[in-house]
Amino acid sequence: MLGDDAGAPPPIKGVCRSASIALRKANLAKETGDEDEELAQLRSFNRTVVSVLRLHPMYARKKQDEEVAGLDAKLPEVHRRMEALGGKVAPPAENISEAAASVAAARLVAGGGKVSLLERRRQSRASSRAGSRAPSAAPSRDASPDRARSSAGTETHTPHYVVTD
Repeated sequence: MLGDDAGAPPPIKGVCRSASIALRKANLAKETGDEDEELAQLRSFNRTVVSVLRLHPMYARKKQDEEVAGLDAKLPEVHRRMEALGGKVAPPAENISEAAASVAAARLVAGGGKVSLLERRRQSRASSRAGSRAPSAAPSRDASPDRARSSAGTETHTPHYVVTD
């Protein structure tokens, strides 16, 4: 989950909401018997809590809040359920900086490591700039027939007034 501003973290309330929604979807999938969907939503919850919430700059201040503490408390239960469904739970990172580095690397590289997102953005901007330099095929307003005649002096503009008594 990325913030709207480039490089800015998303609001912590939004992160908590995303995690809560994933957990609700997992519970619904469990009730309907859809184990694949349940596992996918549990993974989403785990990833959101471990890789986004716990690395959030406001986490240290907010970890005692009811909502954040509740999500943290559900994590062991989610791990047990993931393992029961056959999913693997990645071991927690040794330290926060290692986890932050792995999250940042995952955000910067997409497509199997072929092209970084930063490079793809740079290429996209370069191609859009190159396309905007091409001359326009549409005629400009100055090339309209009326303006051409009036500027050549062949026809002068006379305002027409309608007077009614």
